[in-house]
Amino acid sequence: MIWELSSTKLVPEKCWIRFSNYCLYHLDSKTACRICRDILHDPAYVMVMESIMTIESQTLFCGEIAIVLGENQLALNYFKKGNHIQRVLDFYRHQLDFESALQLAETSAPNEISFIAKEYATILEIEGRFIFVFVFVFFPWFLFLDYISLH
Repeated sequence: MIWELSSTKLVPEKCWIRFSNYCLYHLDSKTACRICRDILHDPAYVMVMESIMTIESQTLFCGEIAIVLGENQLALNYFKKGNHIQRVLDFYRHQLDFESALQLAETSAPNEISFIAKEYATILEIEGRFIFVFVFVFFPWFLFLDYISLH
């Protein structure tokens, strides 16, 4: 019945997008995927939805759906609740929150610290903070010294 409305073009695209988000909010990813494939013709969204539909962990599934809906803090809470440390680190990297990523990596994933530090240094270099990058990469112990004691 509802799919018959899609061929008549009586319902604007904005309404279909809202309906798709409503389906996602209620964790009906199959209907949301079908709307995006058959009505909205959005292949990127369909690919994202198909990859999400294969997730078996409920907290990871809810977190990924929250990201699609733009609820970043809710997604972070789900990832932390489900103890998906790698996904939390990826989330922090995507949000360019390297300080939080480094703090989490110190306790939960020490093998990731060097990768996060390299990405952080790259971002600092892009922003033009060259001195801080030099000190951060080559002399990390320098950050903990008192500047006055050096003179």
